[in-house]
Amino acid sequence: MEIIREKTEVELSFLRKVVGVNQTDFHWHGNYELCYLPEKPCDFWIDGEIVKAKRGDIVVIEEHIVHKFFAQSENTTVLVMQFQPRILLNADFGIPHLKKHITAEEIDKVPQLRQKFMSLLDIVSNEKSVAYTKDNLFLQSLFTALYFLLVRHFPLNKTDAASKKDRLDFYHIVEFVNKNYTEDINIKRISSELFMSTRRISSLFFKYTDTSPNDYIDLMRIKNANEMLDNGSNVTEAAFASGFQCIRTFNNVYKKHMKITPSEYIKKLGNGEKK
Repeated sequence: MEIIREKTEVELSFLRKVVGVNQTDFHWHGNYELCYLPEKPCDFWIDGEIVKAKRGDIVVIEEHIVHKFFAQSENTTVLVMQFQPRILLNADFGIPHLKKHITAEEIDKVPQLRQKFMSLLDIVSNEKSVAYTKDNLFLQSLFTALYFLLVRHFPLNKTDAASKKDRLDFYHIVEFVNKNYTEDINIKRISSELFMSTRRISSLFFKYTDTSPNDYIDLMRIKNANEMLDNGSNVTEAAFASGFQCIRTFNNVYKKHMKITPSEYIKKLGNGEKK
């Protein structure tokens, strides 16, 4: 598992995303996403909550929200419309908020809503380009129409300043760990560096990822170690370069998360143990 901040340089995009079970990482970015499930159910972890979506549902992910897809079966298709929030701005009011989860049943209760939504979606999906630029006013208008078609029936009037503060603190923690995990860091060092209590750091990690900061540090180190082992490094080199302070700790942590030892991992690669 890696928690990353995606750089979103594309203003508008439509992706027919095919995901496997637990395939995606936790991430956040500056764009909005409308996710439509045309065939199979899929769970989403959004801002510390599980959204269980089924066929025909729409899931709304606002900008700078930590999220992850949890497909329930392989080859699950998610239609993802991603766009910068500024295309929704109006001179008279700010961006209206949508419900996080709009169910198929709710959509079908509104006369002709599904027909209108699918008609707009078909026009978007039939465009030749996958990624669109800010100069494509036609696509901007379609994305805006999709959003406001939904917000007319499923608005969410909510301002949660506490959540915004929590997210910002969580991002700072993640960025610190991602930058420094190969060093001798732990939750106490994070607390000291970022001037947050260890309780708050743990609470934020569990809220947004359902794991502990120490486990996340271990997972990042194992990810780095595996990349080194894949490229021919031996166990000792991979352990110390990834931030582990002794081989015994590396072996124990590695087996806890990978269910095999580093030596067994190397054998599975077909390289043999290097001394």
